[in-house]
Amino acid sequence: MRVGRTAAVTAVLASLLACSSHTSEAPVTEVVEVETVDAVPVIDEDADNAVRAMCDALIDAKQFSFRSDSTHDEVLENDQTVEYSATARVIVRRPDGLFVDRQSEKGHRVFRFDGRSRNVALFDVGKNLYAQGTAPPTVDETLDALHDLFNVTVPLADLAVDDPYDALNTAVRTATYIGLHDVHGAKCHHVAYSNDTLDWQIWIQATGDPVPRKVQITYKNEPGEPRFCAFLDDWNLKDTTAASEFEFKAPAGSRRITMLQREKADAEGGTR
Repeated sequence: MRVGRTAAVTAVLASLLACSSHTSEAPVTEVVEVETVDAVPVIDEDADNAVRAMCDALIDAKQFSFRSDSTHDEVLENDQTVEYSATARVIVRRPDGLFVDRQSEKGHRVFRFDGRSRNVALFDVGKNLYAQGTAPPTVDETLDALHDLFNVTVPLADLAVDDPYDALNTAVRTATYIGLHDVHGAKCHHVAYSNDTLDWQIWIQATGDPVPRKVQITYKNEPGEPRFCAFLDDWNLKDTTAASEFEFKAPAGSRRITMLQREKADAEGGTR
């Protein structure tokens, strides 16, 4: 699953993008190569059908938008877990556009990626600061580059990539169909996934467009097993937002800042 990424989509730039020797008296042990076989994923047919239908709908929608109400846990130095909330408006243009306007207790930030001009930027509205850089031409490549350079990962990124089904099923161990459950008045297929590092659940609308209405992720290998949860609504699979919304123009009086890449931040003692 490529979705296991910290905070939310707009956090992308905010968090920023042997050999041993033997003596003659030592016993020699014969080394036998053992072929390892990965465990075969156990995937319910009903779970797979629901997720495939969702992914097909997102792939067919060349430009779509939705609203997200999310919460995510952070573990403090004293091991106490606290929860933060956020709301966001997300617009995806396949394969080369991503816009996110997100507000939370930590501030109001607007993220824009335009693959046509090869530009990616994040604007902190409250502080009037922005980070901007040259990006690869696609959403997929840009998300990967931000992860590689800045060690930043995004929970909802799999909804924006070219092949969400492949992304959701990467390294999956089990996929279980839980049943038909209600999410804010909508009947949804409830599917639970698991791999070595994450447990995640998706609620997919059962009537009308098979869009995801809720996503929950548990980071099993992180201290305190923090969780991310998002309710998704106001879906538009035929969004007509103008191309200019994906382009960034620095507001008057704003100041540009430079984000440290992962290797340099680590060397200087920074954290992500």
